[in-house]
Amino acid sequence: MTALVTGIIGIVLSWIPFVGFIGFILGLIAVVFGALGWAKAHKGEISNPGVTKVGFFLGVAAVVFSIIAWASFASHMDKTFNTPPPAAPAGPPAVPQEGPAPAPVQAGPSYAEVFGDGQAMVSVFDQGHSSNTVELPHRVDLKEGYVSVSVSRSPSVESYMEGGQGDSGSVGCRIIRNGEVVDEQSAQGQFASVSCSKMY
Repeated sequence: MTALVTGIIGIVLSWIPFVGFIGFILGLIAVVFGALGWAKAHKGEISNPGVTKVGFFLGVAAVVFSIIAWASFASHMDKTFNTPPPAAPAGPPAVPQEGPAPAPVQAGPSYAEVFGDGQAMVSVFDQGHSSNTVELPHRVDLKEGYVSVSVSRSPSVESYMEGGQGDSGSVGCRIIRNGEVVDEQSAQGQFASVSCSKMY
């Protein structure tokens, strides 16, 4: 039970920026207790080996997700702050035109779409943190400024109990700024995970 509880909490925290290291530590704890429980199950000392196995695999997933989330976050931040601004186009200065001023351009919607199979853990860093398990597809309205959306799925506990191996599926995220897609990622697998981000 210790492995199961720490594994679940570790997966939940692993995708939240700046506190993902807690998910990493809890994942390691789940792996250790899951391995101990698995050994006792082989000796016949415990009666719930299924819970032990699920806790062990959730711990492994939490460790992997923490590493992926931090690597993705660091990569996006590096690209954001180290990309030089585009050069101004050369040419003659604009000549003022006579007549009424053109109508201002209306800004389109800004939101994040999360798509895929079943349920997924969605963490959004958008001038604040939010993290929820949701049914897919899902939509999150965004504010202006930097945004990071992390999505991860894990096999259901029922699929482990019934077949011994988790189910598989796909997840993806898409960031729309002013009606235009500015980042889109997707992945397939039991522990599929993706991260989208944009500096606005």
